[in-house]
Amino acid sequence: MDVYYAHSIDGAEKSEWQTLKEHLSNVSKLSGFFADAVGAEQLGIAVGALHDAGKACQAFQLRLEGSPAKVDHSSVGAIVAYGKLREVGYPLAYAVAGHHSGLSNGLTSESGLSSLRSKLKRTDLLDAIDATVVRNMRNQLGKSAGKLSRELIEFIQRGLSDSGEIDKEGQFQAYLLTKILFSCLVDADYLDTERFMAPDNSHLRSATVDSMDGLLTKYDSYMARLCGAAENNELNACRGSVRNQCMVAAKSPQGFFTLRVPTGGGKTLSVVGFALAHAKRHGLQRIVIALPYTNLIEQTADVLRDVFGAQNVLEHHSNYDFEAVDPERAQHERLATQNWDAPIIVTTNVQLFESLFSNKPGKSRKVHNIAKSVLVLDEAQSLPDGVLKPTLAMLEMLVRSCGVTCVLCTATQPYFKDIWPFKETPQEIVADRAGFNEVFGDRTYFNNLGILTMDQLCDRLASEKQALCIVGNKTEARELYRGVAQRLEGGVAGASCFCLSTNKTPDHRMRDLKKIKALLAANRPCHVMSTQLIEAGVDIDFPVVYRELAGVDSLFQAAGRCNREGSIKEPVPVYIFECLKEDGTLFRTTSWLAKQREATRAILRERDGVIDSGAIEPFFKMRYSSDEELDAYQILSMICCNVDLESSLEIMPFATIAEKYRFMPDESLPVFVRWGDEAERLYQDMLNVLEPGALARPAQRFSLSLREREIRDLEQAGYIEELAPFKILNACDGCRIVYDDKVGYRFGEEELLTLVG
Repeated sequence: MDVYYAHSIDGAEKSEWQTLKEHLSNVSKLSGFFADAVGAEQLGIAVGALHDAGKACQAFQLRLEGSPAKVDHSSVGAIVAYGKLREVGYPLAYAVAGHHSGLSNGLTSESGLSSLRSKLKRTDLLDAIDATVVRNMRNQLGKSAGKLSRELIEFIQRGLSDSGEIDKEGQFQAYLLTKILFSCLVDADYLDTERFMAPDNSHLRSATVDSMDGLLTKYDSYMARLCGAAENNELNACRGSVRNQCMVAAKSPQGFFTLRVPTGGGKTLSVVGFALAHAKRHGLQRIVIALPYTNLIEQTADVLRDVFGAQNVLEHHSNYDFEAVDPERAQHERLATQNWDAPIIVTTNVQLFESLFSNKPGKSRKVHNIAKSVLVLDEAQSLPDGVLKPTLAMLEMLVRSCGVTCVLCTATQPYFKDIWPFKETPQEIVADRAGFNEVFGDRTYFNNLGILTMDQLCDRLASEKQALCIVGNKTEARELYRGVAQRLEGGVAGASCFCLSTNKTPDHRMRDLKKIKALLAANRPCHVMSTQLIEAGVDIDFPVVYRELAGVDSLFQAAGRCNREGSIKEPVPVYIFECLKEDGTLFRTTSWLAKQREATRAILRERDGVIDSGAIEPFFKMRYSSDEELDAYQILSMICCNVDLESSLEIMPFATIAEKYRFMPDESLPVFVRWGDEAERLYQDMLNVLEPGALARPAQRFSLSLREREIRDLEQAGYIEELAPFKILNACDGCRIVYDDKVGYRFGEEELLTLVG
């Protein structure tokens, strides 16, 4: 056959189809270009040239003409790569064989995927392929074998510590290189296919954005205006010191940094200045800012859009409402979220790390664009314990071998010193802390009240004009809300008392926060009972805060919501307590939170009840004392196994790792709540569109995460309507039995703060 085709167009002549030669050439060049960012251009070229070679057969060409017969076109290039290159061919083989279905395990099947070994045994597939194509592939691999081997070895060596031993570090590097080659291939494949099949979308990707130099100019201009309008006081002097030290540190070589700045110290804008200046100095491509929770992302993205313009900032999380922006921008942003092709990304830890460990083509597209970037992890103490070791290992290797500079930011820097898998030693950006204690250290102090009954706690809260109380679960927050509301006189309760938890939809919580901020700004009565969700960077300032006993880091996060701007000149209390139910027992909580409380109790005993900044390090040492609990799913052990490098590549369980790596075990399902005008309009849209699932993203603003058992109970009671793919809690009288505007969903259980994706 003279010409083979890669893609067809319905109703078009074959002369308009995309030839296989053109597609392989385009993908090979683009994949090589992407891989060059990590010094693996020839490896990238090779995976692109191999990926669709299995289409050079009669069976696949008939499929393009309408034949229903399935054709395995992905395994052919993998078989050739391994057969010609052996150990060097493993990364190529995994990427090529999985470019549609996903990276498989080396030896065992998982999640419906055949193992790589079983695919490599299918040498009979080569019999159906044009012999000239197979011969050309082998010849080309033979000619480039030396370059491919050198790139593989050099990539691995960049990740080695001073010992230079190809052991666990080398195995993790081989894992990472395979992931990056997979990312380069699938993104190049998607982009070239899109260019041919959907040119309008391809054109939208070329929206004009600023260079790092241009972004830095905008930043300098913005900061000049901001500083020019700021008061000349000690607080702003400290903020200026933080910013200046960030700009000095930006001149440093690439590497690992920490930024420990007290709440209110201007951390966000300062670290962005560092990232821009550092990226310009080292020729980096983008800035990725990852945060734990939606409210943090929305706040940060709003600020950055004001500074740099919406075209330069991509906000990527599952609750982002594309319908809130103009259609062309929305479509551009939808496309950009696929591969993070934007200068500034603001996203979630879930999106970042689950993509880095994913085996799926869609999630993996963005991974290669993390190379040559400044990666900023805000609220670093929120990294979950169960996957902490593999998470830190991934960060270490991204810095060592992928041109990434990483900054860990927090007001309460976690103590990672003894738990870095590959012995990283980050550099602190803010070394000069002159004046910090005077400005930031005297705004609050901790006052341990010990054990209180629910009545005692409600009495105290109701006696305050403005107070925030943070507790460990949703049931407790709801009971506190009702107790305090009953104690407030007249109509004050309805106007000033709030209950915040994940029992309310994101839209409902956002509306409550706007009301709360307005009351605080007007110095009117305001009482808020909340779970820990309000601690995660919510920009809110109360004159007094009550915090149920939790981890020391959470206590300091709560203190960050108290006298935040230092408007009260004398230090104000953050009251620590434990609360008893009516039956005299403590409220039930998760086993993880119970462990954090016990660690804090131990710290309090050792320090004679005193909680100050000196308690942070011993708390984290205690929290991170068990290596097994920091790699709870044995992910790092699966990557860095006790075998030689070639054997580790042969058995690498990519699919199993992806299955087990979860920031938080997700045992819940979304339920759309018909409450309020906007939710009702969206519900009507669901009824009137051909594909309701297309509205899944905007629906998340009005959805709750409920356990399957809870959903079954609602279904049996007749409160749930099915509108595939949605489960809908109906806005009728029945709905108000299980959901209202005061406490949200009424069947409260322990708070499991959901990390959005």
